[in-house]
Amino acid sequence: MAAARQLPTRVVVADNVVQSCLAHALTTEGEEIIGFCLGGCSDQTAFVWETCVRPRSDKRSDRCEVAPEDQFAATEEAEKLTQAGLTTKVVGWYHSHPHITCPPSHVDLRTQGHLQALGLGVALIFSVFNNASEPRDGFTSSQELGRIQVHCFQTGPGNTAVSVPVHVVPQCVAVEMALGQPVPLGCLAPSGFEKAGQVLRTMVDEERMAHEKQQGHDSAAFHAAMVYCKTLSNIDAGYLTPLTVQLEREATLADDGVTETDLEEARKELERVQGLLMAARGVVETKEAERTRLLHVYRQAEEILQSQDVQHVHEQQQLMQAHQAQQIQNALAVNAF
Repeated sequence: MAAARQLPTRVVVADNVVQSCLAHALTTEGEEIIGFCLGGCSDQTAFVWETCVRPRSDKRSDRCEVAPEDQFAATEEAEKLTQAGLTTKVVGWYHSHPHITCPPSHVDLRTQGHLQALGLGVALIFSVFNNASEPRDGFTSSQELGRIQVHCFQTGPGNTAVSVPVHVVPQCVAVEMALGQPVPLGCLAPSGFEKAGQVLRTMVDEERMAHEKQQGHDSAAFHAAMVYCKTLSNIDAGYLTPLTVQLEREATLADDGVTETDLEEARKELERVQGLLMAARGVVETKEAERTRLLHVYRQAEEILQSQDVQHVHEQQQLMQAHQAQQIQNALAVNAF
Protein backbone atom coordinates (compact mmCIF):
# COMPACT_ATOMS: atom_id res chain seq x y z
CA MET A 1 0.00 0.00 0.00
CA ALA A 2 2.88 2.36 0.71
CA ALA A 3 4.21 1.90 -2.82
CA ALA A 4 0.80 2.84 -4.25
CA ARG A 5 0.70 6.12 -2.27
CA GLN A 6 4.09 7.09 -3.70
CA LEU A 7 3.02 6.75 -7.32
CA PRO A 8 3.03 10.05 -9.29
CA THR A 9 -0.27 11.68 -10.13
CA ARG A 10 1.14 13.49 -13.15
CA VAL A 11 4.11 13.10 -15.50
CA VAL A 12 6.22 15.87 -17.05
CA VAL A 13 8.08 14.67 -20.15
CA ALA A 14 10.86 16.56 -21.92
CA ASP A 15 10.21 17.33 -25.58
CA ASN A 16 13.43 15.59 -26.65
CA VAL A 17 12.20 12.41 -24.93
CA VAL A 18 8.95 12.48 -26.91
CA GLN A 19 10.93 12.98 -30.12
CA SER A 20 13.36 10.15 -29.40
CA CYS A 21 10.56 7.77 -28.32
CA LEU A 22 8.59 8.53 -31.49
CA ALA A 23 11.71 8.09 -33.63
CA HIS A 24 12.19 4.71 -31.94
CA ALA A 25 8.53 3.71 -32.33
CA LEU A 26 8.53 4.62 -36.03
CA THR A 27 11.51 2.39 -36.82
CA THR A 28 9.33 -0.70 -37.08
CA GLU A 29 5.73 -1.19 -38.11
CA GLY A 30 5.70 -4.92 -37.45
CA GLU A 31 6.68 -5.17 -33.78
CA GLU A 32 6.41 -3.22 -30.56
CA ILE A 33 9.54 -1.41 -29.34
CA ILE A 34 10.51 -0.86 -25.72
CA GLY A 35 12.78 1.37 -23.62
CA PHE A 36 13.16 2.91 -20.17
CA CYS A 37 12.34 6.40 -18.90
CA LEU A 38 15.03 8.16 -16.87
CA GLY A 39 14.47 11.26 -14.76
CA GLY A 40 13.44 12.16 -11.24
CA CYS A 41 10.49 12.70 -8.91
CA SER A 42 9.31 15.63 -6.82
CA ASP A 43 6.25 15.39 -4.59
CA GLN A 44 3.72 13.48 -6.71
CA THR A 45 5.16 14.47 -10.09
CA ALA A 46 7.49 12.30 -12.16
CA PHE A 47 9.89 13.99 -14.58
CA VAL A 48 11.37 12.27 -17.64
CA TRP A 49 14.34 13.88 -19.37
CA GLU A 50 16.17 10.92 -20.87
CA THR A 51 15.57 7.41 -22.22
CA CYS A 52 17.52 4.17 -22.30
CA VAL A 53 17.04 1.94 -25.34
CA ARG A 54 17.74 -1.77 -24.97
CA PRO A 55 17.85 -4.56 -27.59
CA ARG A 56 14.68 -6.64 -27.58
CA SER A 57 15.12 -10.32 -26.80
CA ASP A 58 11.60 -11.05 -28.04
CA LYS A 59 10.03 -9.16 -30.95
CA ARG A 60 6.27 -9.44 -31.42
CA SER A 61 3.55 -7.37 -33.00
CA ASP A 62 1.27 -7.43 -29.96
CA ARG A 63 3.50 -7.41 -26.89
CA CYS A 64 6.87 -6.63 -25.37
CA GLU A 65 8.17 -7.32 -21.89
CA VAL A 66 10.87 -5.96 -19.60
CA ALA A 67 13.79 -8.25 -18.74
CA PRO A 68 15.56 -7.84 -15.36
CA GLU A 69 18.95 -7.38 -17.04
CA ASP A 70 17.52 -4.53 -19.13
CA GLN A 71 16.34 -2.73 -16.01
CA PHE A 72 19.81 -3.15 -14.53
CA ALA A 73 21.36 -1.63 -17.68
CA ALA A 74 18.94 1.31 -17.46
CA THR A 75 19.97 1.84 -13.83
CA GLU A 76 23.61 1.97 -14.92
CA GLU A 77 22.71 4.54 -17.57
CA ALA A 78 20.99 6.69 -14.95
CA GLU A 79 24.02 6.39 -12.72
CA LYS A 80 26.21 7.80 -15.50
CA LEU A 81 24.03 10.93 -15.65
CA THR A 82 24.16 11.19 -11.86
CA GLN A 83 27.94 11.03 -11.88
CA ALA A 84 27.95 13.76 -14.54
CA GLY A 85 26.08 16.06 -12.14
CA LEU A 86 22.43 15.41 -12.99
CA THR A 87 20.80 13.23 -10.32
CA THR A 88 18.83 10.66 -12.32
CA LYS A 89 17.06 7.38 -11.70
CA VAL A 90 14.83 4.96 -13.61
CA VAL A 91 11.24 6.23 -13.25
CA GLY A 92 9.41 3.98 -15.72
CA TRP A 93 9.29 2.54 -19.22
CA TYR A 94 7.77 3.15 -22.63
CA HIS A 95 6.70 1.04 -25.58
CA SER A 96 4.83 1.37 -28.85
CA HIS A 97 1.44 0.23 -30.12
CA PRO A 98 1.75 -0.09 -33.91
CA HIS A 99 -1.65 -0.10 -35.64
CA ILE A 100 -3.60 0.00 -32.39
CA THR A 101 -4.66 2.74 -30.00
CA CYS A 102 -3.11 3.63 -26.66
CA PRO A 103 -5.15 1.70 -24.06
CA PRO A 104 -2.82 -0.83 -22.39
CA SER A 105 -3.25 -4.56 -22.90
CA HIS A 106 -3.47 -7.08 -20.08
CA VAL A 107 0.23 -7.84 -20.64
CA ASP A 108 1.05 -4.12 -20.31
CA LEU A 109 -0.95 -3.89 -17.08
CA ARG A 110 0.76 -6.97 -15.66
CA THR A 111 4.22 -5.62 -16.56
CA GLN A 112 3.45 -2.22 -15.04
CA GLY A 113 2.06 -3.88 -11.93
CA HIS A 114 5.40 -5.62 -11.37
CA LEU A 115 7.34 -2.39 -12.00
CA GLN A 116 5.09 -0.38 -9.67
CA ALA A 117 6.08 -2.75 -6.88
CA LEU A 118 9.62 -1.49 -7.52
CA GLY A 119 8.50 2.15 -7.40
CA LEU A 120 8.38 2.82 -11.17
CA GLY A 121 5.18 4.78 -11.73
CA VAL A 122 5.63 5.95 -15.35
CA ALA A 123 4.37 3.81 -18.24
CA LEU A 124 4.16 5.59 -21.60
CA ILE A 125 2.53 4.20 -24.73
CA PHE A 126 3.13 5.66 -28.20
CA SER A 127 0.42 4.70 -30.68
CA VAL A 128 1.79 4.88 -34.25
CA PHE A 129 0.99 3.73 -37.81
CA ASN A 130 -2.75 4.25 -37.34
CA ASN A 131 -3.26 4.48 -41.09
CA ALA A 132 -6.21 2.19 -41.80
CA SER A 133 -8.79 3.56 -44.20
CA GLU A 134 -11.73 3.13 -41.83
CA PRO A 135 -12.35 2.46 -38.11
CA ARG A 136 -11.63 -1.01 -36.82
CA ASP A 137 -11.06 -2.83 -33.54
CA GLY A 138 -9.50 -0.57 -30.94
CA PHE A 139 -10.49 2.70 -32.66
CA THR A 140 -13.47 4.63 -31.38
CA SER A 141 -13.77 6.96 -34.36
CA SER A 142 -12.24 7.72 -37.73
CA GLN A 143 -10.68 10.85 -36.22
CA GLU A 144 -8.14 8.66 -34.40
CA LEU A 145 -6.84 7.20 -37.65
CA GLY A 146 -3.57 8.65 -38.88
CA ARG A 147 -2.82 10.28 -35.51
CA ILE A 148 0.16 9.67 -33.25
CA GLN A 149 -1.02 9.37 -29.67
CA VAL A 150 0.84 9.41 -26.34
CA HIS A 151 -0.66 7.94 -23.20
CA CYS A 152 0.56 7.37 -19.63
CA PHE A 153 -1.00 4.75 -17.39
CA GLN A 154 -0.61 2.88 -14.13
CA THR A 155 -2.04 -0.43 -12.96
CA GLY A 156 -4.92 -0.01 -10.53
CA PRO A 157 -6.83 -2.45 -8.32
CA GLY A 158 -8.02 -5.57 -10.12
CA ASN A 159 -5.46 -5.09 -12.91
CA THR A 160 -7.34 -2.07 -14.25
CA ALA A 161 -5.82 0.84 -16.17
CA VAL A 162 -5.46 4.23 -14.49
CA SER A 163 -4.69 7.18 -16.78
CA VAL A 164 -2.05 9.70 -15.68
CA PRO A 165 -1.90 13.26 -17.12
CA VAL A 166 1.13 13.95 -19.34
CA HIS A 167 2.69 17.39 -19.84
CA VAL A 168 5.38 17.99 -22.47
CA VAL A 169 7.91 20.76 -21.80
CA PRO A 170 11.43 21.67 -23.02
CA GLN A 171 14.15 19.49 -21.58
CA CYS A 172 15.79 22.23 -19.55
CA VAL A 173 12.40 23.17 -18.04
CA ALA A 174 11.73 19.56 -16.99
CA VAL A 175 15.11 19.35 -15.25
CA GLU A 176 14.70 22.74 -13.53
CA MET A 177 11.21 21.82 -12.32
CA ALA A 178 12.55 18.60 -10.82
CA LEU A 179 15.67 20.08 -9.23
CA GLY A 180 14.21 23.47 -8.31
CA GLN A 181 17.32 25.15 -9.70
CA PRO A 182 19.02 25.86 -13.06
CA VAL A 183 20.32 22.89 -15.03
CA PRO A 184 23.98 22.06 -14.25
CA LEU A 185 26.22 22.92 -17.20
CA GLY A 186 27.05 19.99 -19.48
CA CYS A 187 24.43 17.72 -17.92
CA LEU A 188 21.70 17.85 -20.53
CA ALA A 189 20.84 14.65 -22.36
CA PRO A 190 22.27 13.86 -25.82
CA SER A 191 21.08 15.68 -28.92
CA GLY A 192 18.29 14.31 -31.06
CA PHE A 193 20.77 13.15 -33.66
CA GLU A 194 22.86 11.31 -31.07
CA LYS A 195 19.76 9.65 -29.63
CA ALA A 196 18.69 8.61 -33.14
CA GLY A 197 22.12 7.06 -33.55
CA GLN A 198 21.67 5.14 -30.29
CA VAL A 199 18.33 3.78 -31.51
CA LEU A 200 19.90 2.66 -34.78
CA ARG A 201 22.76 0.95 -32.96
CA THR A 202 20.23 -0.88 -30.85
CA MET A 203 18.35 -2.02 -33.96
CA VAL A 204 21.55 -3.38 -35.49
CA ASP A 205 22.55 -5.12 -32.25
CA GLU A 206 19.09 -6.73 -32.03
CA GLU A 207 19.45 -8.25 -35.47
CA ARG A 208 23.05 -9.32 -34.87
CA MET A 209 22.16 -11.09 -31.60
CA ALA A 210 19.11 -12.75 -33.16
CA HIS A 211 21.26 -13.99 -36.04
CA GLU A 212 23.96 -15.34 -33.72
CA LYS A 213 21.33 -17.34 -31.81
CA GLN A 214 20.11 -19.09 -34.96
CA GLN A 215 20.81 -22.81 -34.90
CA GLY A 216 19.85 -25.62 -37.26
CA HIS A 217 20.84 -27.49 -40.39
CA ASP A 218 22.37 -25.89 -43.47
CA SER A 219 19.04 -24.85 -44.99
CA ALA A 220 17.96 -23.06 -41.78
CA ALA A 221 21.35 -21.34 -41.46
CA PHE A 222 21.17 -20.21 -45.08
CA HIS A 223 17.66 -18.79 -44.58
CA ALA A 224 18.74 -17.02 -41.35
CA ALA A 225 21.71 -15.46 -43.15
CA MET A 226 19.45 -14.25 -45.95
CA VAL A 227 17.00 -12.66 -43.46
CA TYR A 228 19.85 -11.03 -41.53
CA CYS A 229 21.35 -9.62 -44.72
CA LYS A 230 17.99 -8.24 -45.88
CA THR A 231 17.26 -6.64 -42.49
CA LEU A 232 20.64 -4.93 -42.35
CA SER A 233 20.11 -3.65 -45.89
CA ASN A 234 16.76 -2.18 -44.84
CA ILE A 235 18.31 -0.48 -41.78
CA ASP A 236 21.11 0.91 -43.93
CA ALA A 237 18.88 2.18 -46.72
CA GLY A 238 15.86 3.21 -44.66
CA TYR A 239 17.40 4.78 -41.57
CA LEU A 240 21.17 5.01 -41.30
CA THR A 241 22.06 6.45 -44.71
CA PRO A 242 19.26 9.09 -44.57
CA LEU A 243 20.40 10.09 -41.06
CA THR A 244 23.98 10.49 -42.23
CA VAL A 245 22.90 12.52 -45.26
CA GLN A 246 20.76 14.78 -43.03
CA LEU A 247 23.65 15.29 -40.61
CA GLU A 248 25.98 16.24 -43.45
CA ARG A 249 23.36 18.64 -44.80
CA GLU A 250 22.85 20.28 -41.40
CA ALA A 251 26.60 20.54 -40.91
CA THR A 252 26.94 22.22 -44.32
CA LEU A 253 24.31 24.74 -43.29
CA ALA A 254 26.27 25.38 -40.08
CA ASP A 255 23.30 24.44 -37.91
CA ASP A 256 24.21 24.92 -34.24
CA GLY A 257 22.29 21.76 -33.36
CA VAL A 258 24.75 19.54 -35.26
CA THR A 259 28.32 19.12 -34.09
CA GLU A 260 31.28 17.53 -35.80
CA THR A 261 31.04 14.80 -33.16
CA ASP A 262 27.46 14.01 -34.27
CA LEU A 263 28.63 13.75 -37.87
CA GLU A 264 31.66 11.63 -37.01
CA GLU A 265 29.57 9.25 -34.87
CA ALA A 266 27.05 8.86 -37.68
CA ARG A 267 29.81 8.09 -40.17
CA LYS A 268 31.34 5.52 -37.82
CA GLU A 269 27.96 3.85 -37.32
CA LEU A 270 27.40 3.84 -41.07
CA GLU A 271 30.77 2.14 -41.56
CA ARG A 272 29.98 -0.37 -38.80
CA VAL A 273 26.62 -1.33 -40.28
CA GLN A 274 28.07 -1.53 -43.78
CA GLY A 275 30.84 -3.74 -42.37
CA LEU A 276 28.24 -6.03 -40.76
CA LEU A 277 26.30 -5.99 -44.00
CA MET A 278 29.37 -7.03 -46.00
CA ALA A 279 30.06 -9.79 -43.49
CA ALA A 280 26.44 -10.95 -43.72
CA ARG A 281 26.61 -10.97 -47.50
CA GLY A 282 29.83 -12.98 -47.22
CA VAL A 283 28.00 -15.50 -45.05
CA VAL A 284 25.18 -15.68 -47.59
CA GLU A 285 27.64 -16.21 -50.44
CA THR A 286 29.45 -18.92 -48.44
CA LYS A 287 26.17 -20.63 -47.59
CA GLU A 288 25.05 -20.35 -51.20
CA ALA A 289 28.31 -21.92 -52.41
CA GLU A 290 27.97 -24.70 -49.85
CA ARG A 291 24.34 -25.18 -50.82
CA THR A 292 25.32 -25.42 -54.49
CA ARG A 293 28.06 -27.93 -53.67
CA LEU A 294 25.72 -30.07 -51.59
CA LEU A 295 23.10 -29.93 -54.34
CA HIS A 296 25.72 -31.09 -56.84
CA VAL A 297 26.75 -33.95 -54.53
CA TYR A 298 23.11 -34.88 -54.04
CA ARG A 299 22.49 -34.98 -57.78
CA GLN A 300 25.58 -37.11 -58.31
CA ALA A 301 24.41 -39.50 -55.62
CA GLU A 302 20.96 -39.57 -57.19
CA GLU A 303 22.46 -40.40 -60.59
CA ILE A 304 24.53 -43.21 -59.04
CA LEU A 305 21.46 -44.61 -57.30
CA GLN A 306 19.46 -44.42 -60.51
CA SER A 307 22.31 -46.17 -62.33
CA GLN A 308 22.43 -48.85 -59.65
CA ASP A 309 18.66 -49.24 -59.87
CA VAL A 310 18.89 -49.72 -63.63
CA GLN A 311 21.66 -52.25 -63.21
CA HIS A 312 19.70 -54.03 -60.50
CA VAL A 313 16.61 -54.19 -62.72
CA HIS A 314 18.74 -55.51 -65.58
CA GLU A 315 20.21 -58.19 -63.34
CA GLN A 316 16.76 -59.15 -62.10
CA GLN A 317 15.55 -59.44 -65.68
CA GLN A 318 18.50 -61.66 -66.56
CA LEU A 319 17.84 -63.89 -63.56
CA MET A 320 14.15 -64.11 -64.49
CA GLN A 321 14.99 -64.95 -68.09
CA ALA A 322 17.46 -67.64 -66.95
CA HIS A 323 14.83 -69.03 -64.59
CA GLN A 324 12.23 -69.12 -67.35
CA ALA A 325 14.71 -70.82 -69.72
CA GLN A 326 15.46 -73.41 -67.07
CA GLN A 327 11.74 -74.08 -66.60
CA ILE A 328 11.29 -74.54 -70.36
CA GLN A 329 14.24 -76.95 -70.51
CA ASN A 330 12.81 -78.95 -67.63
CA ALA A 331 9.40 -79.09 -69.33
CA LEU A 332 10.96 -80.30 -72.62
CA ALA A 333 12.95 -82.94 -70.81
CA VAL A 334 9.80 -84.25 -69.12
CA ASN A 335 7.93 -84.41 -72.44
CA ALA A 336 10.82 -86.16 -74.14
CA PHE A 337 10.82 -88.79 -71.42
